Amino acid sequence: MNNIKNKTKSTTKGKIKRKKKKEKRTGGIVSIILLIILLLLSGLFLINMLRLNDNLKIVSSERDSVVINYIHYKAKFENKNLEHNELKSKYNILLDSALSKNEISNQNREELLKLQGIIHTKDSIVKAINNTVNNALIGFNSDELNVDIKDGKLYITMQNKLLFKSGSADVEEKGIEALKMLSDVLKTNEDLDI
Repeated sequence: MNNIKNKTKSTTKGKIKRKKKKEKRTGGIVSIILLIILLLLSGLFLINMLRLNDNLKIVSSERDSVVINYIHYKAKFENKNLEHNELKSKYNILLDSALSKNEISNQNREELLKLQGIIHTKDSIVKAINNTVNNALIGFNSDELNVDIKDGKLYITMQNKLLFKSGSADVEEKGIEALKMLSDVLKTNEDLDI
């Protein structure tokens, strides 16, 4: 009887040992599979981060280009605006002088007409640029983007909600589109004296 008990105990112990070995192998395989999955997910995350970094560099480069174009055209516009104001001043002085004397000589008349033509041309150019910018940016709401002429200057205002999501520093697609359109308009009007 002892012999049978010993045999039963050793058989039971053997089964338990085999079961524990099997559980260790199964646990090891599951651990390896989880490690592989973790590595794959880490790799995908890294790839996405690299793509986002590349996209950020592209947007940053495009933003820098738009800023440079803006500064260039702003300087040209300010110079032309100064010229415009000087011409208006001369025109007003000549007009006041002519009216106070109550006679306009032929020479003053020619100069007045010339100054009027120049002022009209400058006003036409500013209005044409305004119309071009408005037409290029027609798909945007007035609460996102606004184009005005004040004192002979063209003012373009872009609201934060057009460029960024709330609480984000990343430029939105719609904002990039607006900046590209604005940049294209400014590039195509290089031949104009802005």
